[in-house]
Amino acid sequence: MAFTKKPRVFILGISSLLGNALAWHLRKKFDVTGAYFHNPVYIPDVQSYPISSLAQAGNILETLVQVLNPNFCIMAAGINDRKLCTENTKGTELLNIHLPLSLAIVTNRIKAKNIHLSCADIFDGHQGSYKEKDVTSYSLEEYSKQKISAESFIKIQTMENTTLRLGRVVGLGSPFRYNYFDHIRSKLAAGKSLITSPNKIHSFLSLRSFCSAIETILENPIPTQQRLFHVGGPSLSEKDLVEKLCTIWGYNKNLLSIPNQDEDYKSNLSIDSSLFSSTYSSWKEETKEELINSIVQDLKPAQNTKKQPTI
Repeated sequence: MAFTKKPRVFILGISSLLGNALAWHLRKKFDVTGAYFHNPVYIPDVQSYPISSLAQAGNILETLVQVLNPNFCIMAAGINDRKLCTENTKGTELLNIHLPLSLAIVTNRIKAKNIHLSCADIFDGHQGSYKEKDVTSYSLEEYSKQKISAESFIKIQTMENTTLRLGRVVGLGSPFRYNYFDHIRSKLAAGKSLITSPNKIHSFLSLRSFCSAIETILENPIPTQQRLFHVGGPSLSEKDLVEKLCTIWGYNKNLLSIPNQDEDYKSNLSIDSSLFSSTYSSWKEETKEELINSIVQDLKPAQNTKKQPTI
């Protein structure tokens, strides 16, 4: 895609794990701006703006996008706390449904391209290796229903949009956000027991693989239509992944324990990324070895030391 100057990318949720990683990754090739709700971010060559009122977020977002006039908008904000989604349905719907829809509508209005980030957690986990067309296997969990609703409303109310359903993205988070990966390394570094399930299977992908997928989309023509892709990586259980990290970092595998039987029900949320990789031949799904190597590289220069930095 030819531009006379750097194409402009706006990221909603620039302080999130995905938004923050994208901003750092894209800033050299793109003019990156973003918006955040609670945690300010400071990234060289990136301008970020606060949205202080959730009640007025839609109006603020519309004005901000129209003024910035980006070529691309990326939705990287949301609430993935399952318990909170169940207990505060109306509040979480604002961030998980209404705001993504508002961004997609205003993006279409200024004739920019919208990328909506969803997840594999919309599925029930009974089958695994889900394809984009597997529409009969949706979960009835409140969080999943919110993510499905956002996808559906965007498709109905916009002419153009690219939705990515992601596997579980693993990588070093920001100082403001304590993520799955941070939980693993901080527990192990402190010598504390860590519960990992052999029955919870995901398509894991590194932040590097995720950012590469987004960059590939931005650098290639985007047709005027609704598109849906799955973007994942190697299918591993939580226990398999953490055991491999223990081996690399030199931690005691005896720290790992298995959940009790009632909590450790089988769930396979792995996804099939073949449609995305065939559409974008320059992007390839990571192997298990490449995934682990990306995780280790994220922690340089400390990856060869016994004690990893804690959060």
